[in-house]
Amino acid sequence: METSKHVVPKEKEGITGLVCFGSSGNWDVAIDESLSAPLRYYAQIEGPFAYLYFEIATVDFLKQALDFFAGGSQMTQAKHLADNAILKIAKSGDIQLSFRRDDEFNDRYFFVLEGKSGLHMRLTVTDDDLAQIAQAFRSALVDLEDAD
Repeated sequence: METSKHVVPKEKEGITGLVCFGSSGNWDVAIDESLSAPLRYYAQIEGPFAYLYFEIATVDFLKQALDFFAGGSQMTQAKHLADNAILKIAKSGDIQLSFRRDDEFNDRYFFVLEGKSGLHMRLTVTDDDLAQIAQAFRSALVDLEDAD
């Protein structure tokens, strides 16, 4: 994938360094950390139709996301409707970003951005894109573990 042309939001500017990186097909996953106090982590997910940049609490986010994506293929329809069909990944003010597992198809997920003001945006991820995102997360986790 070519170098990202996205600009980091002004409020997130500062000196950051790459912690780990994973790529698969058209998708990249990167975790950055602030190089000055206070220590903060940021995730970047980039693909053919989406670029997401958000603060995360810890690098454990990679494992949480992988577990979440793996759960869809193992769930029954009854469990599919449960609370574990949503992984809340970031919040800024009244805006919440989450991954959601579809309640109709096990192989369909959504990036959902919603706010109390009524904002609602949903990006659908299926098929090859879903497999590539999951592999990019796995690759980033391996890169993180190799760095230790």
